[in-house]
Amino acid sequence: METLVLKQIGVVVPTLGRRILMLEESLRSARAAGADHILLVTGSRELGTSLVLSGLVDTFCLDQDKGLTHAIADGIRQLPNEVSFVNWLGDDDQLEPKSLLLLRQRIEDNSSQLSFVYGRCSYMDVKGSPLFVMPTGPWARYLLRIGPQLISQPACLFRRDAIENAGGLDMSLRWAFDLDLLLKLNSQGKSEFVDQPIAKFRWHSDSLSVKGRRQSVREAQTVRRKHAKGSAHLFLLLNPIISEILFFSGRVLSRYVARRLPR
Repeated sequence: METLVLKQIGVVVPTLGRRILMLEESLRSARAAGADHILLVTGSRELGTSLVLSGLVDTFCLDQDKGLTHAIADGIRQLPNEVSFVNWLGDDDQLEPKSLLLLRQRIEDNSSQLSFVYGRCSYMDVKGSPLFVMPTGPWARYLLRIGPQLISQPACLFRRDAIENAGGLDMSLRWAFDLDLLLKLNSQGKSEFVDQPIAKFRWHSDSLSVKGRRQSVREAQTVRRKHAKGSAHLFLLLNPIISEILFFSGRVLSRYVARRLPR
């Protein structure tokens, strides 16, 4: 009799352990979304052990203190062999119930021709109140090379072997490693949009993408130049202008969020 091979979903959650309540909410949301294996990357053996014992995570590995990109890559490598689909989640972000199951089904329905699938991501403030939903659609993957990036990484599900075939995450990048991965995967295979809410990103001043917005925009500009092909080079002549627009938009949004917080 042929043995059934389960294609499990793995979620890597890197954390500094500074937001325990938000972290626990994130872990619960990942399980409710359909994660079969949750791996925590942390610098605290005590925190990792306690969360394993609580059942909120399945395993943990110690952070080597080489930055977020290294932490995520280490986590993906240490997921069990039976994990075929992966993503990572910020320790203050959340996933919608059964969202990962929906994305996995879309990949499996396409006979593994898809490198990744993605859906909609909503933004919330530090208290969890909704702010807006990021505009995205099937056309968003074509904009990646010229900007803006309208595919939200938390709202994705990747085939693990596709990430490996693409060479994994670029360890030299600190902010735009998700954009770099999306561009590499788009080059080697297909992607597909699922018109469903998948993730919730928490916008606050301590978020890496918010604190380092200027550096993030500049690094994304470098990544797009690296991947530019054909007519994309012409669009990249306007990239400095686009970058400034994106940076200014982020500042406006940060001020809007700050005004919503209690004083």
